Amino acid sequence: LEHFPDPAVRKSIEVDAFHRLRSVPGIGKVLALTILYEIHDVNRFERVQHFASYARLVNCAHESAGKKRLARLQRKHGKGKALSILAHKIGRAVYYILARGTVFAPETFLHS
Repeated sequence: LEHFPDPAVRKSIEVDAFHRLRSVPGIGKVLALTILYEIHDVNRFERVQHFASYARLVNCAHESAGKKRLARLQRKHGKGKALSILAHKIGRAVYYILARGTVFAPETFLHS
């Protein structure tokens, strides 16, 4: 956002990012604002891995056919680890939402 010195342009970008974050189920007004204020500009992260590391999200193990569902993960790893894996996936989704200027796509999220 520092690339846009005009306050009106910066405000427009921030409002747009806020609404895109709110498209993610479970991200409310307070969490969306917290994410935006904490990361400032998503472009400062070169890759999604840097964003996940900054957010202290653990890297999840790869599984066959990319099928990861919370109940299955919970049976396999326990509730805490399943939530960590899910948090990592949501963190990656947030990065791509902000970096690509898109909204949350549940079908893409569930199939990744």
